[in-house]
Amino acid sequence: MQSTKAVELAKKARSEYFATLSKTEQSKRPYPLVAGSVGPYGAFLADGSEYRGDYDLTEAQYQAFHRQRMELLDYAGVDLFAFETQPNFNEAKALVDLLTVEFPEQHAWLTFSVKDSETLCDGTSLYEAIHYFDNIEQISAIGVNCTTLENIGDIVKNIRSVTDKKIIVYPNNGDIYDPVTKTWQKNPQADTFSDLVPTWLSAGADLIGGCCRTTPDDIKQISRIVNQ
Repeated sequence: MQSTKAVELAKKARSEYFATLSKTEQSKRPYPLVAGSVGPYGAFLADGSEYRGDYDLTEAQYQAFHRQRMELLDYAGVDLFAFETQPNFNEAKALVDLLTVEFPEQHAWLTFSVKDSETLCDGTSLYEAIHYFDNIEQISAIGVNCTTLENIGDIVKNIRSVTDKKIIVYPNNGDIYDPVTKTWQKNPQADTFSDLVPTWLSAGADLIGGCCRTTPDDIKQISRIVNQ
């Protein structure tokens, strides 16, 4: 039997945190949401395909791979799905079709894994991908994750040129990954969230967070700037 413990713990932590706030503080912010992560088929392959998108399944095969996890997350009571680190346009289309047909009461955000500021990892134009999902009501926000901090500014501008949906971005924190040793190295020259978040907000980003190697201090930086 599959466990729903992760969602239960997230919801418990959410409730406990919100209870620590004063009534005034609670009234000033939305109740936190619990998003159920639905990552790409490429991550299952464990060969880096989530950063290449170089796999090709049928729509039915993609949906069969994702269906059970989505059913379990929905049953556990997530507030929405997080379709994230999606490098393959056809997989994203299959996921969203599954959402609209089998989970009509749910919503999702959709974030892509990108090669550069205009291209998904599988070579699809970012503009084409954003435009395709623009009119799907159940996609509440759209953007990118798991890319460099420096990519985000141009990406947000490019996405905003195609859609009025909420834009969500959560890049890596600037550390450098060595695929040979499978270790992370600190990058002393990397920009910080404090350096760049103001420019992302100006470009049109609505929801900002962090992906690989993001620390609590990074999130504090983002929160401080967003709430100024």
